Amino acid sequence: MIYEFPPDGLFDCGPTFWTLVRAGFGILILGHIIGAIWYFERRLRSRPCSAWHLVGWVVGPAVEMSLFRLLVLDGRAMSNDWELLLLVVACGCVVLIHGVWALCSQNEFVQVQAVRILQVTAAGLLLVFLQPATSNSREASKRSQCKNNLKQLGLSLHNWHDRQGRFPDAQIEAGQNPIRSWRVDLLPFLESASEYKKYDQSRAWDVAPNTDLSQQRLSFYSCPTVPISQQRNSRGESFTAYAVLVGPHTMFPDGKGLAIRQMTDGTSNTIAVVEACGQQIVWTEPRDVPIALSQIGVNMTGERKNHSSGILSSYHSGGAQALLADGSVRFLSQNIEPTVLQALATADGGEQVDDY
Repeated sequence: MIYEFPPDGLFDCGPTFWTLVRAGFGILILGHIIGAIWYFERRLRSRPCSAWHLVGWVVGPAVEMSLFRLLVLDGRAMSNDWELLLLVVACGCVVLIHGVWALCSQNEFVQVQAVRILQVTAAGLLLVFLQPATSNSREASKRSQCKNNLKQLGLSLHNWHDRQGRFPDAQIEAGQNPIRSWRVDLLPFLESASEYKKYDQSRAWDVAPNTDLSQQRLSFYSCPTVPISQQRNSRGESFTAYAVLVGPHTMFPDGKGLAIRQMTDGTSNTIAVVEACGQQIVWTEPRDVPIALSQIGVNMTGERKNHSSGILSSYHSGGAQALLADGSVRFLSQNIEPTVLQALATADGGEQVDDY
């Protein structure tokens, strides 16, 4: 079976879906908030209120706001579930219908509460329909943070190059010790020497005590757009969002890092680090993206859910970011021509790189 990447979730369902979800939650939450006001007014006036009033009007909004944050604001962890949409909108409509019914009631107190419900619901709906602008701003902020992470990695790689005369190997071998990832040995260059000291080089990455370190989530190896549910594996080990391309003519042929003088295509035309969220690589794992076994593309389909077979994969809308060997970061569209991406992936292929 073939799966799309990123998986088709709430954030892929278009603006209409988003608006309806926000509208449903907005009506539901605001209706219950007004109900909570009604509950406390009755309490202040020493009027009887049952325990169900407390649960429905006071505890309800807290639960709904938590769900709103989880499913809508951070809804990337959800799958495409139209039943959820129908449930939310139905609940919102129930509250709205109740308000209209109460407005027609002969009870003056109920009418006042109904007017409040409808007024605040109208104001809430206005805010709900303005929410897409906020969502776009949030996505731009996360992309900027991801870009800064890659720039930080680029600076650290160049500091390594200045000290060693070449870039680090993708898989570092040291005598009889097990191989380890470049991400581990780069830690001192990322002001994380204390984490580097925790790594036992005499043991493999996937055994204790190194597994304890792999469960630590480091911000500079993490993209903020990755859903919470896709940040770790079943053992609690943290995935990295970033990897290097390994293979013939890449910056890491046979996993060995080149020197800048060997990169005849030019550092500004050579990819150093890519977003590889769809590879699900633990950050201490000595594994990266083998170009010979991957599709030349961005956010390509995968053989399992939340997996991509492309050389770049991210949860950003429309593409993924890549660090070039000169330290700059470029956003590569998922519609980029494969020939252009192939040219960027090589360090000495001699290809002509057109505008992209």
